[in-house]
Amino acid sequence: MIDKVDVDIIISQGIQVQQNGMQQQQLIINPTKVIRSPYIPTALSLTITFVIVGLKNGESHHLKVSIKHIETGYVAFSNDSDATAPTGTDNMVINADLKNIGFEHEGEYEASLYIDGKKFFNNFYVLEKEK
Repeated sequence: MIDKVDVDIIISQGIQVQQNGMQQQQLIINPTKVIRSPYIPTALSLTITFVIVGLKNGESHHLKVSIKHIETGYVAFSNDSDATAPTGTDNMVINADLKNIGFEHEGEYEASLYIDGKKFFNNFYVLEKEK
């Protein structure tokens, strides 16, 4: 048993779910650390995948997802919800498939997941394409 909550955060261009009998397989499409755009400010589509371990089966938790520009504090996306940890599995996977999210600034962004107020994060970059 895992006695602490731990989270991996993956930024990608998309996610595809395939049915394989009674199981679903999740395919992460083009994981990335840098997203380039011809223009800044811009609107981008991306997927954030959170792989969570250490939650007790069947317990309810308050979750908050956010994307914030490190230097300015500008919040590009934020959402709160409640979720119950699944039973019969060690991993809880959450995908945020975000479309046309406004990125006002070039630079480093923080993708965060708060679980009952505890913060887990990973950083990525939105940069203008070199001309």
